[in-house]
Amino acid sequence: MPVLRDDRSVGSIHEVTLARVLHDSRDPHQVMVSEIMASPLPQVDIEVQLDEAYRLLLAGNTGVLATLGGKVRDIITRIDLIHYWNQNRSSGCPKWLDHNELGKDSGERNPIRLHEYRHRNAVTRTNPVVIR
Repeated sequence: MPVLRDDRSVGSIHEVTLARVLHDSRDPHQVMVSEIMASPLPQVDIEVQLDEAYRLLLAGNTGVLATLGGKVRDIITRIDLIHYWNQNRSSGCPKWLDHNELGKDSGERNPIRLHEYRHRNAVTRTNPVVIR
């Protein structure tokens, strides 16, 4: 889960850390964000190809933040990509979305961009932690 200040990422909180807090019977309302905050998640501009987010997720990151003008606008996780690809596969995905096909103009795989993904894939997610 990203930790934001003024729409900019300042850190993250990992699920395993939240699980540990709850497992240890600590009151999460009494835990300071700074006590459990980890490094910020990687960020990519909303115009980059979806494959870049996929690469960062495969590298072990729990999420990738999509930014516009330096401000965080969304988060992409592995399960988001799984749902997205599965949905397109079962709905007769057009060839330009098929990551096994080459993009006509770019010559690269999977030419969909993050902002296109966001509009096609509405995901309900937890709100980020916002520090004021």
